[in-house]
Parts: sequence; C-alpha cells; structure tokens
Amino acid sequence: MEFLRNFLAKWFMRAKIFAFLFALWAVIFSVSTILQLKAAFEYDDAFAYTGDSFRTAEKKYPGLDPIQKASEFCSKDRIKIAPYLSMNFLKFIGFKIHLLADRPAGSDCILSRWRGSFESIFLPADSLEKYSIIERNKYLLYFSASDDGIIQAQKAGAKAIRVSRNKNSMAEYEYNPGKYMEKKLPLSYL
Repeated sequence: MEFLRNFLAKWFMRAKIFAFLFALWAVIFSVSTILQLKAAFEYDDAFAYTGDSFRTAEKKYPGLDPIQKASEFCSKDRIKIAPYLSMNFLKFIGFKIHLLADRPAGSDCILSRWRGSFESIFLPADSLEKYSIIERNKYLLYFSASDDGIIQAQKAGAKAIRVSRNKNSMAEYEYNPGKYMEKKLPLSYL
C-alpha cells in the first residue's frame, strides 16, 4: 500500500508540474500572439552559412558579382545552429518570424526553400528598403551578422542581435561586433 501511495504521489507531482509549465507557456504564447510580436533574421551569415553558394557562383560565373547568382545554389547553404534554435524557440512562444535576404528580386531558390519556415520572406534591394521593412513590421528582435543590418534595426527601433560570422565567410559587408553596443547571440559562429 505504501508503494502505491508513493507511486501516485510522484505521478501527481509530475502532473502538477506539467500543468504549471503548460499554463505558463499558454500565457506567454497568448501575450506574444495578442501583441503580435515579431522577429526577423538576415539570411547571409546570420541564419545560414552561405559561403559555399557564393564560392560556387564565383566559379560558375567568373567576372559576375557572386551575389547576383548565389541564390541559384541555395541548396549548398547550411543552417546555423544557434539562430535556428532561436527561431524555433521564438515560434514556440508565439512570435511571427520573418527572413530578409540581401539578394536580387526573383531569388526563387531561397523563396521556395524557406517558404514553410518563415511567415514572410523579403528581398530588400538596399539599406533604405531594409530599414523600411524593419520599421513597417515593427520587429521586436532583429538578428544580423552585418553592421548595416544592426544599424538599420537600431534606427527602426528593433533590438539588434549580432550573429557571429563564420570564419570562412565570403561576405564583403562591414563586420564589427560590439561596435554598436548590440547584444551577441552565443555560439552563433557554428
């Protein structure tokens, strides 16, 4: 009889803990949804390591700017672990997640590959358009590897979070971590 009482007490306690955690998640998710909280990730070197697609574009189309053709090889892009986990955690607590890729219009490979993972995907042509997208969508968090992304996010009122650039990156943008007093995503270089 003592064994049964201990067994039931143990499982009752586990059920209480589960109910508490579920209720806590429900409150956080509801508040996030009601407030329409959003976060955005830059694609190149922030959400995905894109060095391989840039190298392939450079080899296949010598003399052309690799960014114009790198989108054709997005299947070579690799997801970065910390941003991917951050994206899924934010989705879990009710955030809407968007992706911004500094690529030319019509980057079909990126659009088709990531359409199911993000609520919206934007292809800003320049810094001004990136700023207007960030401001219009009122992102709470903006994850970026480039100085330009950090600057535009801070100007638009979003909390900028620096994603470390991979050491093998081919990106030519300005990269000065901490220069703009932004927070850094831990282990984001992986």
